[in-house]
Amino acid sequence: MTKVARARLDRASKGWAKRVLRIGAVFACALACGRAMAQDASANVRPREEAAATTASCVPPPADLVAWWPFDESTGTTAQDLAGFPNNLSLTGNSVAVAGMVAGARQFNAGTSPGHGVTPPQADLDVGTGNFTIEGWVSRWDTSSSIGYVINKRDASTQVGYALLLANGLLYIMKSGTNSLPPPHPWIASTQWKHFAVVVDRTANVARLYVDGQQVSTASATTWYSGNLNNAAPLMVGEAPGGAAFALDELSLYKRALSQSEIAAIYQAGSAGKCKPASAASPTPTPSNTPNPPTPTPTRTYTPKPTLAATATQISIPSPPLDGNTPTATATKTPKTPFRPRQP
Repeated sequence: MTKVARARLDRASKGWAKRVLRIGAVFACALACGRAMAQDASANVRPREEAAATTASCVPPPADLVAWWPFDESTGTTAQDLAGFPNNLSLTGNSVAVAGMVAGARQFNAGTSPGHGVTPPQADLDVGTGNFTIEGWVSRWDTSSSIGYVINKRDASTQVGYALLLANGLLYIMKSGTNSLPPPHPWIASTQWKHFAVVVDRTANVARLYVDGQQVSTASATTWYSGNLNNAAPLMVGEAPGGAAFALDELSLYKRALSQSEIAAIYQAGSAGKCKPASAASPTPTPSNTPNPPTPTPTRTYTPKPTLAATATQISIPSPPLDGNTPTATATKTPKTPFRPRQP
């Protein structure tokens, strides 16, 4: 190869090398710019995604909901039932609207005229021989033996029906047909809102008790309920004849045994709660998200146990004073102070 040809080949090779280097630089720049843009986009999107993930949304109400009292009313003497049935509560006595776990709530006070809500007997409030669930939010800061009825649908003479009450910092289920309170009794006392659920599956003969979305104990459903629970008594909510106030929110009754995942979903929804129908009025919340208890004086530290012995001593208490008369209590449990409802 001549010198001239070799020189021409060298120049051509150097030209192609420069072109390759330029193309490589362009690709490198494009790649770097693309990565930077992707990082910027990710940085801008991620905070919104994280915020959405941490913001709880309301959950659709589970099926077979027959009564639902959100207690969102800030005025008036009626607590609306949002389940679609005409089971509004007539509020009487000393009760006040307070801020709840989900929008508004109702605080039922004691005294000479204890606050409570009553609705006339309705077929949809009777559970017969079927399964049912009662759930809601409660704030009961008093740990004394004073009785407070969460819900009561029992015949005054036969005691047939269902009822939940609070005392000694515990949630009790009243046995149908008697005034006894078989265990277990989950711990519920707190100045904060606690979610509770009592699931009675009579088909499987098991009752499950939940606190804050967690199952805390189980027992045979016949421990409390056997036979037909229907009765002609009105349904009463919130009476505190024993002298200790408490607050309720989102109290609900289902004619079905809710699953653990359904209970957990309601609890995890937190302040978003169950999704309300569009026609539900927006409440005017009170300044605080905590009921208005007196300044508590802690007297003990209690650690709840998952299960309680079924052989524990039962307590006999009178039927609830729906007629305004105060029955005479006969307590058999020792050494704790027995239940003694005070004169309303």
